[in-house]
Parts: sequence; C-alpha cells; structure tokens
Amino acid sequence: MKYLPKNLISLVMFTVVMACGTLAMAVTVNVSNQTGGDVQIYSKNDFEPRQFLSTLPDGYEARIDIDRDDWLAMWQNGQRIRVFRAQQNQRVTLGNRNNNQPQQPTPSPQVPSPKVPTPSVDPMPDQHMQVQVTIKNQTMNQVSAFVSTGGSFQKFGDLPALVEFTMSFQTGTTFQFKKASGQLISTAQVTATTRRIDIGKADPTANIPKQLPRSVAISFLAELNRERALLGLPDAILHDTSSQEMVNHSTYMANQGQISHDNYETRYLAINNKVTSEGYVLAQGGGEVCAFIFGSDALVVANTIKSFKGSSKHWNTLTTPGKILLSFGAVKKLDRTYVSAMIVPVQ
Repeated sequence: MKYLPKNLISLVMFTVVMACGTLAMAVTVNVSNQTGGDVQIYSKNDFEPRQFLSTLPDGYEARIDIDRDDWLAMWQNGQRIRVFRAQQNQRVTLGNRNNNQPQQPTPSPQVPSPKVPTPSVDPMPDQHMQVQVTIKNQTMNQVSAFVSTGGSFQKFGDLPALVEFTMSFQTGTTFQFKKASGQLISTAQVTATTRRIDIGKADPTANIPKQLPRSVAISFLAELNRERALLGLPDAILHDTSSQEMVNHSTYMANQGQISHDNYETRYLAINNKVTSEGYVLAQGGGEVCAFIFGSDALVVANTIKSFKGSSKHWNTLTTPGKILLSFGAVKKLDRTYVSAMIVPVQ
C-alpha cells in the first residue's frame, strides 16, 4: 500500500444564502481520508442544493470551516459513503487504514570531497520535496484548477471566488487555472521556495460597496408578484422615492459584513413619512426583511426569493395581504450581495 504523508487541506465553506434572523455559527470539522482512494466532499444547507467543495486525496486530512448544522457528504466512485451534520470540533475518519506505517528511509547524502565544503542545502533532491502552498483565487468568479506532475493535466478542482486553501505539493507540480469558459488565466509551478500562488489580480475596488441597478429591484418585484398571485394577493408596488433608505441600509450591512436591523425605527419612520406625504394612508402590518446572497448578479433575485421563502417570518412579511408598497435596496461587496426591503401596507 502506497504511503502518503498526512497533510492538511484548509477548505472554507460559507452558507450560500442566509436570511436575517437565522445567522448560523461557523464551526470547524476535520475529515481524514484513510480509504485508499480519493473522496469527493460536498456540502448542503437548507436553502441550496449540494455543492462540491473539493477532492480529498487518500492519506490527507481536510479542515473545513462551515456553518453549524449544514450537511457534509462524502462520495467515492459514485457512491455516498458518509453524510452528517457539521458540529464544532468534529473529527471524522473515512476508512480504517493504519496510518502509522513507517515512511521509506531518506537516502543519506553523499559524503563530499574533502576539497569541497559541506553543502548547507537540504540533501533531499528538490524534485522530491513536499512544499506547503497557499493558493488563492483573487478573481470574482469560480476558477477551475488543473494539475500535472510531469504527464498530462488532470482536473484538480474548482475554486470559488475569493477563496483560498493550503495544501502540500511535490516540487515540480504544475498548475493551470482556467475560467468556466475554458480560457486560460495563468500557470504556476511549485518550487522549493513557493509558498503562495495567487490566481488573477485583486480588484482594488472590490471592497467598496456598489449599488446594483434598478433592474434588480424590478426583477425582484416581478418575482415577488408572481408568488403573491399564486396566493391570490394583489401586486406589490415599487416605491422608488423611499428605496434609497433601503439602499443606505444595504450599504451599511455590507460595510459591517453582516445582516442586521440596526436603526430600524429611524428607517421605518422616514419611509412612512415619504409614503404619507404622497397621499397614501397607512394600514397595519408589513415590516423589514434582510439577507445576504453569494453568487453571480444573475442569481441574486432567485436566491433572495429562495432565502426569504425559507423563513416563515420573512415570507409572511413579503406576502402581507392587501395593497403594499415595496422599498428595495441591493448592494454588492466582494462576493456577497446585501439585500434589504421594507413592506408598507396602505389602504
């Protein structure tokens, strides 16, 4: 049986969609693969279908940061071999191979000639060294990694936007990083001095919150009204003049890095004043809903609706009976979109 050293892969997995009021606590799960073959790791939460995280080679251990109670599933050769909910400080071993086999002895270095100074470098040849390397996807899109150790390139895995992992590689290992379209982004080779590989160039403006266009609000309104029609409810009306209040709140959440209802009363009164100044008469009910969404801009509306439908409190607010006005704001920062909306019932 081939012996592989026990290395550590660091995987970071966040919930793809999370609604306000259901913020989960991140936990760390350690998974050791002792099955004799590669294992594919998937995650799943209550809002999204399963997602591929990474391939865990035989003899390696992965450290996975994930939301507590999200599901982790291990597959091998097309068969699911293990599934469980994530808990803090959980350790899972797949297979039962004895991992304490002695390694092959390292050949002793040749004794140098008396006329040659004793070398100060590692006597192990460079091509046999294992180097721990951190690889980070600095782009705003998923990147596919392909690897070669001297032969043809094989698919290594997909790396989500702005995510990094750390793993040991043999020197001489060559990477190709490609877009989803197959276009080559860059190549890199592991040497004895390699400690980090960055894919693409970091966007200096990625950390600045950016308001999404009004078309996102229009699309959200259309999807919400489709759902309301199924329930026999009248269409919601987009209230543009008060939506800036929600854009401001979404920007606030983006800068805080979390969803919240901070300053709700101030925001609620400001929107109600604008509504009544236009001649509307307020009715009872309504409220505020917030969420943050991972993924491309094209999926923001669908994933936001899915997020709110996963919370009865939020969905009840959005499906308030009668005539309602919708104030809406969506702001993107890095790989997250922060969404907030206020529902104002009127007569």
